[in-house]
Amino acid sequence: MSRNSKSEQERLSVDENSAHTGHQRGDGGEQPEVAGGGPPVIDWEAAMEHVGDDKELFEAVKESALEEIPRLYSSLLSAIDSGQQVDAQRLAHTIKGAARVIAATKTMLVSERIEQASAKGDLDIARDSLEELNQVIEELVKTLSEE
Repeated sequence: MSRNSKSEQERLSVDENSAHTGHQRGDGGEQPEVAGGGPPVIDWEAAMEHVGDDKELFEAVKESALEEIPRLYSSLLSAIDSGQQVDAQRLAHTIKGAARVIAATKTMLVSERIEQASAKGDLDIARDSLEELNQVIEELVKTLSEE
């Protein structure tokens, strides 16, 4: 099937391994748009699998994510604003990893987009995705706080 004939839903879908790999279905060359749709904030089944269905452990991991991810975002914002490409790439990668532990799919996808742009030296594209990352992190914090 050619790329042009794929439905929008199929093109944006995330395969069942996305919570573990951070990659979408397809050739891996393009990232889905996540604002206002797309994958869930958290893949709860995958999140619980990551902690062996241990609710107490998940609570500890959740509290760590609530503290770390917003702090890392603030550092990422500073790195991009000051043109620190390597730091921006590292921080986006760290956010992606922290999000992966709790299966925060949207956060993983947007942080991966920023990581890839930073790796290519394109901080303008990375900067353009910061607002979306901020939005998905706010949504993540709200979701985790309600849980």
